[in-house]
Formats: sequence, C-alpha cells, structure tokens
Amino acid sequence: MRKMSVLVMGIAWVLMGCVSPENRDYTDPSTVTYEIEGTDEITDQTEVDQAIAVIKENLAAAQDRDIERYVATIVSEARADTRAELIPFFDTYELEHTILGIKIADQQPEQMLIKVLLQTVALNQSSTADHYRDHVSETHYTLVKEEQEWRIAESQVTENEFIKQKQ
Repeated sequence: MRKMSVLVMGIAWVLMGCVSPENRDYTDPSTVTYEIEGTDEITDQTEVDQAIAVIKENLAAAQDRDIERYVATIVSEARADTRAELIPFFDTYELEHTILGIKIADQQPEQMLIKVLLQTVALNQSSTADHYRDHVSETHYTLVKEEQEWRIAESQVTENEFIKQKQ
C-alpha cells in the first residue's frame, strides 16, 4: 500500500490534468516567505523541524533530479518501485519546486501529517515530452518514523491550480 502511495507524488507530477483554470500567478522563489501554520497541533517542535527537513530534502532531490537522495527520504518498502517510476520522469522533466506554505495538520509520536502549498514549474523538458502544466498544489505528506528517522510514507495532491504564463 505504501509503495503505491509514494508513487502517487511522482505520477501526479506527470498527470496534473485535473480541470482547473489557469488563475495562479507565478511566485518568484527568491521572494517567498511563510510561517508554519498549525502550531496548536505541534507537541514536539524538534520532531516537526526534522519532518519538514525531510520534505525539503525530498523536494530538493527532485529538483536536482537525484534519485538516490530522493528515495532516501521515503519509506524503504517504496524505494524500488519509486526509483523505477521516477528515473524516466527525471530524465524527461527539469522542475523547480517552491514551498509557499506549510501547515502541521497532525503530530503523533510515530506519524505526522503536514500540508504543503507547493509551486512546481517546468524549467526544461524533453522535446518529445508532453507539455508540463506549471501549478500550485496542496500536497498532504504523511510521514512515519522508520529506524528513528522521519520518512515520507505517502504524498497526496488534494488541490491544484494551474499557473498563468510565467513572466
């Protein structure tokens, strides 16, 4: 189950075809500031900081198209399948991932739900690839403790808005 759940994120990047008007403006990553929301859900700030660091590392690895760094951030049982699915994707698309906001939805000792408002835009893509639709999504990350480290067990896009033409 977790294998397929983690694959959802990679596949969602490709299939961002849900019906949504192009009504978002592109946000320059150098101008982004945000505060972590959901502080009433936080019971251990250190654990929250560690979980957020895993999400940021995951997105940085995706942006760098570094499959080994990427799979190191997800649960071990999903790594082989995710690697196989994302290698062709990383070969096809070069994406920029920008966190626009973070909300802690639930924190438990062994599991955490973090909602991330995430801007994803194509910087480059293969000339034979389907056109990538730049978008802002609300992505729900479920993280679990594995060998005393936070790992992404599932990521699910729940809302998506396409971005107007970048300036």
